[in-house]
Amino acid sequence: MTESGNSMPRVSDEHLDFDDDQVFYFEGRRFTGISFSDEPVRSEISYVNGLQNGPARDWYSSGGLMSETNYRDDVKHGEEREYFEDGLLKARRLYENGVLVSEVLQS
Repeated sequence: MTESGNSMPRVSDEHLDFDDDQVFYFEGRRFTGISFSDEPVRSEISYVNGLQNGPARDWYSSGGLMSETNYRDDVKHGEEREYFEDGLLKARRLYENGVLVSEVLQS
């Protein structure tokens, strides 16, 4: 299933293929757009030229945001936020090229 959005195509993750290097393809071409899944956790992942680039988000079944992680060229880069189901911030992490630089955990 695909959806057309404002600027980037949205494609169900079950319609994406990937190679041994985890590069994602749609209809035989490197995928640029947003993949989404509804099972078991609703998620969206942004891709550019087959690699994760930009935000990846997961939601609780209740609809609340579970996590948001930024990627650049398939590695975590920038801020990652994780939330409790009630919406309060659980953890905040900062990555530089896949390396964890700082982490703040909430209780």
